[in-house]
Amino acid sequence: MSEPKPAPPKPGEVVTARVKQVAPFGLFMDYCGHDLLLLIPETSWIACYASCSQLADVGDEFRVRVLHHAEGWDQYAVSHKVVYPDSNPWGGS
Repeated sequence: MSEPKPAPPKPGEVVTARVKQVAPFGLFMDYCGHDLLLLIPETSWIACYASCSQLADVGDEFRVRVLHHAEGWDQYAVSHKVVYPDSNPWGGS
C-alpha cells in the first residue's frame, strides 16, 4: 500500500525542493511528490546566464518560496530570489 502524498505547499511557504529536470527556461522541481516550476526570471535578482543548465543539475536542491498554485493541477510556480531579499541590488523587498 502506498503512503499518502504529504500536504501540498501553500502560497508564501518556503520549502526545499530538488531539481528533477533542467530546461533552458527553468527548473522542474519536486517537493514531497508535488511539481514545482522555477522559471529563469525567478532564479536570481540579476540572472547572468542564458540557460538554467548553467545554473543547476538534476538532484540539486534549492530553497524556494511558493508563489502560485495552478488550480486543478498539482503544479506550483516558485521563486528562489525572493527567499533572499537582501541580495536585491535595487533595495527593498
